Amino acid sequence: MKRFGPHGWTETNVSLSTLIGTLRPSTSPIRVSPSSSAILGYNPEEMIGRSGAEFILPEDLDGTRREMRLGRSGQHKRNFETRYIHKNGHVVPLVWSGVWREPEQRYFFFGRDMTERKAAEEQLRRLALYDQLTGLPNRTSLRQEFRELFEDSAGAPFRSMFVAMLDLDGFKDVNDTLGHSVGDRLLQKVARRLEAASAEIRVYRLGGDEFVLVHRDCGNPLVATELVGSILKRLADPFEVEDHQLFIAASAGIAISPIHGSNGDDLLANADLALYDAKASGSQTYRLYENSLRARANRQLDSELRRACANQEFILYYQPQIRSSDGAVIGAEALLRWNHPERGVLAPRVFIDALSESAFAVEAGRWILMEACRAAAAWRGMGIPTIRIGVNLFPAQLARS
Repeated sequence: MKRFGPHGWTETNVSLSTLIGTLRPSTSPIRVSPSSSAILGYNPEEMIGRSGAEFILPEDLDGTRREMRLGRSGQHKRNFETRYIHKNGHVVPLVWSGVWREPEQRYFFFGRDMTERKAAEEQLRRLALYDQLTGLPNRTSLRQEFRELFEDSAGAPFRSMFVAMLDLDGFKDVNDTLGHSVGDRLLQKVARRLEAASAEIRVYRLGGDEFVLVHRDCGNPLVATELVGSILKRLADPFEVEDHQLFIAASAGIAISPIHGSNGDDLLANADLALYDAKASGSQTYRLYENSLRARANRQLDSELRRACANQEFILYYQPQIRSSDGAVIGAEALLRWNHPERGVLAPRVFIDALSESAFAVEAGRWILMEACRAAAAWRGMGIPTIRIGVNLFPAQLARS
């Protein structure tokens, strides 16, 4: 068979059964490729005479035998994985493909050592799911957990839980006065202290100095507020960072399922509202969400959106559309952003639903169309070829057309 060794593919007459044993437990290898020492750490003479099953991870033995039975029935097996135990104890994943040959009464398979690929896949998974600065699960991980909690359990009784959104009071001052390296180290220490606060609470970093705490098994408001309050007190203890003793505080907003939301987005949004109310009340404060906060926020948002239209606080970003065959820009999509005077540039998820349902949606939509046309005319004046610009319309605009 072909065997993958440290220098690539090599030819050998060792069959799969030589390495893992046949379906008969008494079968032992009679010849082993020298490449086994590079992959499994055993010299050939150490493997000869022993059952091939000894080298397979016990959890994979039944599955491997099942795959071999299917191969013996005439099915061509492709890419089934078996984990082996290296001589030093670590696991080596091998992927096999091949067939059973009746005339020779043996299997003919080739295998690939997947150790490096598995390591690369794990690294990519960590990059996608974990914050690189603190090592905490990130926003993608949080959404994944919410999917498991809400979508995958649809129709089943759901446990009460709480979500707390937390951010640091005065963290910007640390960055501005001591530098971002000190700020980064502080965030790492905050992350470790949050993780150590409770074994039942999972901690996520959303970005900046914003963290989310999730407790899957606590829907009692008194217990939730007591837990969050104790965590805020822990954060008030000094941090030692690069010869600096730093005192910080934090504020938190708490939302409880199912009374404050039956999905992750609602819980996060309501916890965020409660956090906003807590920060308005002073440092090192927590607030439990209540319905009046949503009504107050809607009124405030409506007022701010009206001001944004009057003061031209909206801006358009243009996302290019690329032709894959040659990389040419063939179009663009106009994306609305709100340049809030206090909160900076805001993404559409923060305001687009409220703007769409407001009395000035038509006015805002008309501005978007005119601004996109002005941008297209300006590009043409610069000698850029005419491209199509996609613009999203509000329902109110379609109703008036």
